[in-house]
Amino acid sequence: MISATTISFNTSLCITTGVVVDVTVSTKLYALSIIKDFLKLDYNNLNVNDRLQLRTSILVAAQQLCTTSTSSTSGNSNNGVESGKIMDPSTRILAVKIASLLADLALREFPQRWTTFVTDLFSLWNVSFNNATTGSGEGGSNNTIGVKICLECLKLITEDCTDSDYNARVSSVFNAACFVSILHAGGFV
Repeated sequence: MISATTISFNTSLCITTGVVVDVTVSTKLYALSIIKDFLKLDYNNLNVNDRLQLRTSILVAAQQLCTTSTSSTSGNSNNGVESGKIMDPSTRILAVKIASLLADLALREFPQRWTTFVTDLFSLWNVSFNNATTGSGEGGSNNTIGVKICLECLKLITEDCTDSDYNARVSSVFNAACFVSILHAGGFV
């Protein structure tokens, strides 16, 4: 059973149960890889509420990554990346990991148990768009994080849906439902 403890990715500090703990990028990546391994091994053993809580927590982490700037993008960083010109590599790798988790969850839950997947995914795009147009957020480079997460997630889902091994396991009705939902949400249908 998953505990109700919230993991916050919005700053370099993580507050859990009243204790402040310094969370570096490597710690965040490690936590995300543990969640990814959990999805592969024990996700099917979770009840509906725990699945919903896990999905919501990953979406919140993605939204926090979209709306906040890491300390290395708020000014000149040690690796020479200037704010607003190039996406910070640590932010980019976190975005790719979160997109991978969202894609794994979508393949397990969409469309039967996660009917709002496409809306939830494109809400990350909207957060990035709103940050870019209103100028909120400290670094201009993070204004594209939501777009990166959306596109990476869709790329992973498409690769998986078009893979011959996947097609052998899943019905063509499911594949068609995935593509129609994405096209419909994007306004193409």
